[in-house]
Amino acid sequence: MAEALYEQEEVCPVCGTRFPVVKVRKSRVAVSGRDSDFCLHYEGVNPNLYTIWVCPRCSYAAADTGFRELADYQKRAVLESLRQGVPYRRDFSGRRTPEVAVESYLLAAHFGRITRLKDSSMAGIYLRAAWFYRELGQVGEEREMLALALQHYRQAYDRESFPIGKMSELTVQYLMAELLRRLGENREAIQWFSRIVSDPRGKQEPQLVSQARDMWYQAREALEKGEGEGKATQAKEVVGGGKEEAKDSADPATVSENNPVAPPPPIARNVSLAENKASRVKVSSMVTLYTDQTEWLKELGLLAGKERPLDLSAVLRVLLDGLMSSGLEEELSQKGEAGLEQVVKKLLVNQRGL
Repeated sequence: MAEALYEQEEVCPVCGTRFPVVKVRKSRVAVSGRDSDFCLHYEGVNPNLYTIWVCPRCSYAAADTGFRELADYQKRAVLESLRQGVPYRRDFSGRRTPEVAVESYLLAAHFGRITRLKDSSMAGIYLRAAWFYRELGQVGEEREMLALALQHYRQAYDRESFPIGKMSELTVQYLMAELLRRLGENREAIQWFSRIVSDPRGKQEPQLVSQARDMWYQAREALEKGEGEGKATQAKEVVGGGKEEAKDSADPATVSENNPVAPPPPIARNVSLAENKASRVKVSSMVTLYTDQTEWLKELGLLAGKERPLDLSAVLRVLLDGLMSSGLEEELSQKGEAGLEQVVKKLLVNQRGL
């Protein structure tokens, strides 16, 4: 074998078979480039070729990081599935080609569904399979795997705690946005990219925010040209055989759900907010609150009672409407958090005549 590769004996957690697996020496791995969905390109051997270990006897397959970690109920589920026959037989030992590697990932996904693998882990399997299909030039298969990866990243985002593996919440948001963009769902991709750009936590990940802004421009241009919108692949889970220059335009942080390629028009000052409410569009926006503030909002909801449920978002909307109609935009924009609090308190006191 090449110097970068070496063998190590492993034991199948399902059938107990001892077999050699190929591993890659980290010292011999050299990255030559990276795609916008984190697909790394290597000089020489690609370690992702050997990430999935496959038992040569029962065909059980899983990523190397979790191959040995099989609970009793998972083992029983795998054995029950194997009674119906081994799903796929191939020699995965020795050197692997991209064609062989992608088959190992599909096999790992098959057993991942049986063992109820975490959505984030399933997403990673499908994403890497997509990368190998990309290398092979199989566009349709690549899109199918990207769609499955997106599906599982969505579920992981809703169900799992962060960080997911080594990925922060913003990183997962970015990855979902980029997969949406690659699948032609530019409108939703723009919304996710915009959230990243406007998130205060982005100060801790400036490179990610910069890349999100770049991809926002690409998604925006594609949407304006009408490319790919609504043509995302609806994938079924089965076991089978650069950066562009940013143009002068709307800032990603100002995108609305109703009009994702330009900032929403300002509300006319000669029309009251209440009168203009019918023409306003509600959009979801992520805010970071203190614990005592969220508890206060929950208490408001309890006080409202079941007969008169309180929309907690309405509290923030009403507060913002009050500030927007105060005519103090310039003063408010120049205040820090502490100064802004004083201005709001002053407005409330004057309003109540205290």
